[in-house]
Amino acid sequence: MLTAVALLGSCAFLSVSRAKDDSWKYSASTLLMSQYYGTMVGGIFYPGAMSFTDVVASRGNSIGTVRFDLSVGQKLDKFEWDKDGGSEIDFTVGQATRFGPVNVDASFCYLALYDLNKIKGDCVSSTVRFDVPTVKPIQPYLIVTRFDLVGSVPGSGTLIYGGFIRNQPIGVTMHGSELSVSIEYRTAWSMDKLFGTKEGVDYHRLSVSLPMTVYGWTVTPTVVGQVKGSQPKGYAFVDKARVFATLAIAKGF
Repeated sequence: MLTAVALLGSCAFLSVSRAKDDSWKYSASTLLMSQYYGTMVGGIFYPGAMSFTDVVASRGNSIGTVRFDLSVGQKLDKFEWDKDGGSEIDFTVGQATRFGPVNVDASFCYLALYDLNKIKGDCVSSTVRFDVPTVKPIQPYLIVTRFDLVGSVPGSGTLIYGGFIRNQPIGVTMHGSELSVSIEYRTAWSMDKLFGTKEGVDYHRLSVSLPMTVYGWTVTPTVVGQVKGSQPKGYAFVDKARVFATLAIAKGF
């Protein structure tokens, strides 16, 4: 999938934990992006502002939590729907569980893509994510994703990426909750010619977020800095240092 982190684009990951009950839970979120940069792949898939709105249903089961996610992406600099119904519509099913200290999240996503830069045709992704939240002072993670383009368009391949996250309290309280700055470093490695890359490092990225709870809503502004790895200048990939900004707004029901 082209974007995939919690509240950072379509096919978002749910935090992994063993279920305490089997009741359905629902959440909705909207992500505003200064540009549609691939949060996993690293390419710029649309140079203008984008929004992604997700509706997620999740339920506990005997091995963890299962979820279903519908995500709709829309170009914000063109306030219109194209004849196919939108810029991107993603359908995700995932299962989260835990093995000892390791959280594991497996998901399958179908991405229906419409007129996003040079991408033509749909795409499917199969993803496994591993988190070790008990490690201090940083929480490492590793993600393996296989992308397959539907039809004859070249660009299928496997991406391995990972890094670490640190949540640092800043000594400020807002609406009764202490604020923490979330700092994330990530790098990605293409195993083959994924979306026009060659085998090697795609990018290095540093993100700084400040999640806040405002009247029951979680509001998360983020600044993202990214530099290219060993990839040559080519299809959609960042060929110089870039800075992006996102704003995520989410609420559980």
